[in-house]
Amino acid sequence: MRRLTEPWQLGPLRVPNRVVLAPLAGIGNWFVRLQAKRFGAGMAVSEMISSHAIHYRNRKTCSEMLRIDPRERDGGPVSMQLFGEDPHIMRAAAEQVARAGADAIDINMGCPVPKVCKTGAGAALLADPDRALALARAAAGGSGLPVTVKLRPGREPGDRDGIDLATRLVEEAGAASPSRGMYHG
Repeated sequence: MRRLTEPWQLGPLRVPNRVVLAPLAGIGNWFVRLQAKRFGAGMAVSEMISSHAIHYRNRKTCSEMLRIDPRERDGGPVSMQLFGEDPHIMRAAAEQVARAGADAIDINMGCPVPKVCKTGAGAALLADPDRALALARAAAGGSGLPVTVKLRPGREPGDRDGIDLATRLVEEAGAASPSRGMYHG
């Protein structure tokens, strides 16, 4: 059994422990990530950021949401979570996220909120696995960073589409896989 204090590898990244700040909608900015690192998180993930807003250089998104404080790196890697449905836009957004200094990219394929799903993003991608794979490939190709994916087992209770998609994301799209023995929950 692994301990929370043990380091692990995420692709080429060394994460100093198994405590990760998950994306927190509306509050996962640089300051919250910095506090999580100060209190022991080995990695922190930003709140969900629109790939379209980054691609089209929305002022608030690019100046506030992509900000990474240099002190965040003291406690381990910083990951930015993106959402979107267009592989070309995802690739361009991932390039900008890499230039902003992120260490990894997480793609949100789990958000069930109607305003996200109606665009074809979030949990809607469970119904379009080929597009989901294309998004992961685009993010990895555009950024050169390890790409992880947040998803759910399925859109409805008992569905297993997300389980099958998770395997395909690692095997076919190059999504980074945490080291063996990582806690899942």
